[in-house]
Amino acid sequence: MSGRAHTGEPPAGPAALARLRSVGTDPLSELAHIKERTGLMAMGYFDSYLPEELIMAHGIVPHRVTVSGRDDPRSHEFIQGYACPAARDLLEQALRGDLSLLDGVLFTRYCDSLRGVFAVWDSQKLSPFVDFVRYPTVVDTEGAVTYLAQELQEVSARIARALDAPLDERRLLDSIAACDRKRALVAELAARRATRDLPLAGADFLAVLVAATTMLPDEFTAALSTLLEHPPAGEPGDAVPVVLSGTTFDNIALAAAIESAGLYLAADDLSTGSRWYGIRVGSQPAAAGETPTDPWEALARAYLTKPPCSVKEPSSPRADHLVGLVRASAAEGVLFYLTKFCDSEQVEWPFLRDRLAREGIPVMMVEGDQKGEGSGALSTRLEAFRERFELGGEDS
Repeated sequence: MSGRAHTGEPPAGPAALARLRSVGTDPLSELAHIKERTGLMAMGYFDSYLPEELIMAHGIVPHRVTVSGRDDPRSHEFIQGYACPAARDLLEQALRGDLSLLDGVLFTRYCDSLRGVFAVWDSQKLSPFVDFVRYPTVVDTEGAVTYLAQELQEVSARIARALDAPLDERRLLDSIAACDRKRALVAELAARRATRDLPLAGADFLAVLVAATTMLPDEFTAALSTLLEHPPAGEPGDAVPVVLSGTTFDNIALAAAIESAGLYLAADDLSTGSRWYGIRVGSQPAAAGETPTDPWEALARAYLTKPPCSVKEPSSPRADHLVGLVRASAAEGVLFYLTKFCDSEQVEWPFLRDRLAREGIPVMMVEGDQKGEGSGALSTRLEAFRERFELGGEDS
């Protein structure tokens, strides 16, 4: 699946950044443009464990539905008020009719709250097609790879039947290659930001992440390649580099507030960030005399071996990964965004806090409900965290 940028040619550096910002702040408008230009169907998904390659292989546009941050209590009619606010937000968007452009949605067994949203979505017929990818509970065995590969094929068959969109094996391989290319470019951008070779603001980096799962792959790759070749001018100054850790994080306004307090989001440990762009599937047609790699097995293996997340793996691997990420990015601390009512993150937070403390890494936890959260109180806390690095104070 491909497409050319609106101007016909890859834009220059500043224009490329402006384009990515625009998409990142209004992804549904971009989806509307894509559907108008291409006439293709669109399939929504909600977490980075859903292989977008699966959707693309059917000639359908994949669209990760981002958290809008709007205050809308109508989801309380269907799920508990103490369910994850990110999951409630996604349901509220559908109930408002904001997601009417989607011809279908796919859920995975990501967390209890999203499973509840799936049940409501299905019973209320909130999209023409809805299905559920049944991820294995244990993800680190060969049996899990075999199981998930078969599950993806079964979901694919249901998509083909329900939407009259047959899967094309050649298109599956092309989709894997296209997604690997765009993820590799985002990883390059992340690495250059960590060294400040390319001092892109954290809010802009989040916009790039949203654009990456919204734009057609060729258009995104062209825009980001141009940005990497012609980076914006400027210096990050003396902002303190930190790692942002959490699950879903689409809050561009909060990222800007964090950096306004004198912190630099040098790296991320996010489900919507490095756990997505760290994936490499790598399935290619076999050369003469070689045994071909099964693309379904390659997809399953790649998505089961993502960087560790609290909803899938024990705490220790994530702690090891987080410490390594801090060291590799030369960050001086960790900012942990805890989504309210997220059981897996709440359970893991004390373990991560204590492990980081033993490593001498300062950490601050911000609890939020996925809204703007740019309050004066939060700004004061962020500034105090920034000052601790100057004063050499102990963690709290």
